[in-house]
Amino acid sequence: MLKLLIVDDHMHLVDDMAESLDWLSLGITSVFKAYSSYDALEILNEDTIHLVITDINMPGMSGLELVQEIRDKWPSTKCILISGHDDFSYAQQAIKNRVEDYLLKPVSDEQIIGKVRDVVNNLKEEWEQVSSVQRAMYTFRENLPRLRETFLLELLQGFRSGRLAEKLQNYELSFQVGDTISLLFVRFDDDYTAYSPRDIALFEYAVSNIADEILSDSFETWHCKDEHDYLVIAVKLKGSIDADHRKELLDKAGMLLLDNVKTFLNKKLSITISRWGSFPEDSPIMYRDSIITLLKRIGNDSECFYSETSEMRIAAGDQFQTLVSLYEPPSIPQLLEAGRWDEVQTKLNQLFKELSQKYTSSQEHLMEAFLSISSAFTFIAHKNGRSIIDIAGDDWNRVISGQMFHSTPQLTEWSLRVLSKLKDDIESEIKMSRGSIVREVHHYVEVHLSEDVSLKSIADHIYLHPVYLSRIYKLETGQGLSDYILQLRMEKAAHLLKNTHEKIYEIAIKLGYHNANYFAKTFKKQFGMTPQEYRS
Repeated sequence: MLKLLIVDDHMHLVDDMAESLDWLSLGITSVFKAYSSYDALEILNEDTIHLVITDINMPGMSGLELVQEIRDKWPSTKCILISGHDDFSYAQQAIKNRVEDYLLKPVSDEQIIGKVRDVVNNLKEEWEQVSSVQRAMYTFRENLPRLRETFLLELLQGFRSGRLAEKLQNYELSFQVGDTISLLFVRFDDDYTAYSPRDIALFEYAVSNIADEILSDSFETWHCKDEHDYLVIAVKLKGSIDADHRKELLDKAGMLLLDNVKTFLNKKLSITISRWGSFPEDSPIMYRDSIITLLKRIGNDSECFYSETSEMRIAAGDQFQTLVSLYEPPSIPQLLEAGRWDEVQTKLNQLFKELSQKYTSSQEHLMEAFLSISSAFTFIAHKNGRSIIDIAGDDWNRVISGQMFHSTPQLTEWSLRVLSKLKDDIESEIKMSRGSIVREVHHYVEVHLSEDVSLKSIADHIYLHPVYLSRIYKLETGQGLSDYILQLRMEKAAHLLKNTHEKIYEIAIKLGYHNANYFAKTFKKQFGMTPQEYRS
């Protein structure tokens, strides 16, 4: 757990702060004491200290010099400075050294506890973030091959990424937007019904390695397995290779792959090589045409090799192409489920722009868009336990009555209006849910007031992350959770003192204070008098 170091040349101040305050309740398990900056440096050299509270004015090395030394050697250690002088130059130096707080004497126990609590919470958040990033990076590296495969398959199927160049870089791929590429398709012709999935995967892995080795001298490669169980390899020439010879080089590589798999693995393949085209714009049509070639020209024949002889030529203005923006990931249902309302509206606007520019006279495309949007709206309403009719009202009655949209502006107006109603309804439900969380917190605290009612114990009880619970509570009540617990304890303490004959230390224990002196200090801070004075 956390370790604290208190530094001051006045021994009695250090001893009093170390021994009288309830550090354990803040998660601090070890408190070290130093009566000079030099003593403090010795302790820091020997142990891992998470937080230092130091006075500024000390003989020899000052607290400011100590903090500078800590910043240089132990940058992750947090520091709180205490000064008896309101000197602006001290404050400037403290800011320069990135201290957590700068307190002026006299400093109350409550001030120190409050500042230390803030630092502890910040430390825990930092550790959680570091841990999350490390886990995410490990998971990313472990799944990078699968992520690359999925990404290529999405591009071949026509899905567009809004940050394509960034994603290519993040996935450490050598392909760039505008590259000239070809697609090499590998179909496995043997009967694999008797093979286990593991054996098939090993064979596919072996073929991929052979293909990469053959192609690596002249081409950059990127491959995936598609829904037809074909191995699809995207290839582009390496920088030093003459583009005039690319078809010849790729055809030779394809034939060599057929021969090597036959020789070393004793397996049969069929290979199709697409035309050359621009990445990623031409990739979906190259993919589609090659699939047709495999299905129609090669058919059920085995050990076939087919290579397109001409460059990529795309027919312009194909009337019945897919609505690209509609099916481009992330989908409308995915965005709705994540509550990314602004991105839903952006995606809808992109769809309506595509309809207006490319399919102004196509009722089929308008119907396709409407059915997808209305289905997504119904999905998110039902997922939140709501009826879409109750939310959208007359706007949905239009759908039920069969009234159709005859123009993109009509569909645009209707979609954005229903989206707004959905957003308002679901966000209202979320706010109500927060209220129920607060009520559950209050009930738990009241029942367990004599026990450990730390943020972690409450969060564990209601199955929420402590940081998230703290934010929800503050957002809903305007009050920190620790402030509420303190307020409740003091109110109950006042009631018990006035209405019972229990001893003060018994009341302290009943309210979760195992240190009667600390309870008395806290009570006096709250009411301006000791518990005994209040009772009298």
